[in-house]
Amino acid sequence: MESLLTYIGSFASIGGIPLAIYLYLKSREGKIDKIRRDILQIISYQIGEDRRLNTFEIEKVISSNIRNNKLAIESITVGNIIEDLISDTISSPLLNSESKNKILENLKDIFPSPMADFNSKKSQVDTSNVFATVISAIFILQVMWVVTLGEEGWSDKAEWWISLNSIEGYLPNLVFSVFLALASLFISFAFAKLIKSHNKSSNSDAEGAGS
Repeated sequence: MESLLTYIGSFASIGGIPLAIYLYLKSREGKIDKIRRDILQIISYQIGEDRRLNTFEIEKVISSNIRNNKLAIESITVGNIIEDLISDTISSPLLNSESKNKILENLKDIFPSPMADFNSKKSQVDTSNVFATVISAIFILQVMWVVTLGEEGWSDKAEWWISLNSIEGYLPNLVFSVFLALASLFISFAFAKLIKSHNKSSNSDAEGAGS
C-alpha cells in the first residue's frame, strides 16, 4: 500500500508539471492581450487629437510597455497594433465616415510590409518549435536510455537519475519514464495550441476588416 501511494504521489507531482506550464502560458497570453489593449488606448489618444501616426511612435510605445512588463520583444508587433486600430476604427460608432477614412488612410500608409510581419510571426513559431522539440526530446531520450540499460543493466545510480530514488525497480522506473515522455508531449501540444490561438486572435481583427 505504501509503495502504491509512493507511485501515485510521484505521478501526481510530475503530472502537475504540464498543468502548471499550461496555466502559466494561459496567464501569459492574457497578460499580452491586456498590454495590447493598453498600447491601443495610449495610441488612441493621439488619434483623438487628430494627429497622424507613424511607425516610430508606435514602436516606442510598444517597446516601453513590453520592457516594463518583461515580455518577449516579438510578443506584440507594430502590425498587430495597426490591425487592432483598423478594427476599432471601422467598428467605432463615434466616428463619422470622413474621420474613419482619414484614420484608415493613415494606418494604411504606415502598415508594415508583409515580409516584416511574416518574419516576426516566424520568430514566434520558431521559439515554440524549439521549446516543444527540446522538452519532448529530453524525455523520449530518457525512455530510450532506460530501455537500453534493460533490467540486467539497471543500477541504483540509474534509479537516482530517473526518479531521484523515489521509485524502486527497473519496470516501475520504465513506466515512470514513459509517463514523463507522454507528459512532455502534452506540454508541447498545449504550448503549440496556445501560440496558435494567440496568433489567431492577433489576426482575427484584420480578417474582419478585410471581409
